[in-house]
Amino acid sequence: MGRRNPFTVILTTKMNWNKEEFFETGKKEIDTLIQDVERLEIVPRGRALDFGCGVGRLTQSLADHYMEVVGVDIAPSMIELAGEMNRHGGRCTYVLNERDDLRVFGDSRFDLVYSNITLQHMEPRYAFRYIREFLRVLSGDGLLVFHMPSERKGRNTLDYLPRRLSVFLQRLILGGAMEMYGAPRNVLTEFIEDLGGEVRLIKQSGGAGPSWETYEYFVTMRSP
Repeated sequence: MGRRNPFTVILTTKMNWNKEEFFETGKKEIDTLIQDVERLEIVPRGRALDFGCGVGRLTQSLADHYMEVVGVDIAPSMIELAGEMNRHGGRCTYVLNERDDLRVFGDSRFDLVYSNITLQHMEPRYAFRYIREFLRVLSGDGLLVFHMPSERKGRNTLDYLPRRLSVFLQRLILGGAMEMYGAPRNVLTEFIEDLGGEVRLIKQSGGAGPSWETYEYFVTMRSP
């Protein structure tokens, strides 16, 4: 999917993105994120991790605010293209990670861990495993921010089609089928708290589209 139509696979709201317009959406998103970071009085701006970075739509804008940024993705085609479009030199790097954990990174390494429109495309057992890893690599005074659907609240256009036809159309347009999953908000917050995290803020998000109730979670580690 990343080789065939990478911009549209990442942002399915439009079929024909140009590069400037596509990356401008990332700048706007990160500008809003930084406003929330400052509102929560999160100070460290050393290293940031962009999980599910794709071609670097958000990674590049994060590098405008953090000294060092690492983008990580499972798709070799995305990582390759992200490297080609990197405008921050050695301050921004991309890592291919095909594991179901983040052992490629040490403990407490990042002051910000950010992930948007990524966890929703994997089964909850994998998403929860990555959230555990997010907290492991998060610095003691850092911030974890991620988006996760909670429950379905409607149906999208493809839901009204037979399953085989829906998959065929997705493969035709995107080069593959994209699955969607969610996790109840209360289950997710309890999981985070059991791991020593503190949910500082929860905002509604439209990242999973109108047929899902989706939230953006802001998490810090509790003081010892």
